Amino acid sequence: MQDDAAEVCFCDASNTQAGPTFVIHGFASGKHESTTNGGATEDAAEKLGKAVKYAAKIDKQSWTGEWAIPFEAAGLKYKPGMKLSFNLGAWRSEDAEWIIWCGAEGPTYQLENGGKLTLE
Repeated sequence: MQDDAAEVCFCDASNTQAGPTFVIHGFASGKHESTTNGGATEDAAEKLGKAVKYAAKIDKQSWTGEWAIPFEAAGLKYKPGMKLSFNLGAWRSEDAEWIIWCGAEGPTYQLENGGKLTLE
């Protein structure tokens, strides 16, 4: 369970051309990272990674992770009706499998087949 991880992926989908995809990994150990896997620049990923707050807790049979992701650090300005392409995945080391919220048909950050969120 110590090697388990989760991944949050999102991009601004409010315009006809989607923004860069941000990818944040959170580990059962309590560490987190923001990567360039989805196309965000190194500077943008680093800025978001520094601003993200993440905590994890391991119990006997499970673990939980919780993020606070400030959209401003990703260059996004919240407004009601804002649309995000979004996906979430979890790596279970026990079964060596990825569990993905919405069928990405590839990496979790491949948001063309991921979910859509509308913020209110």
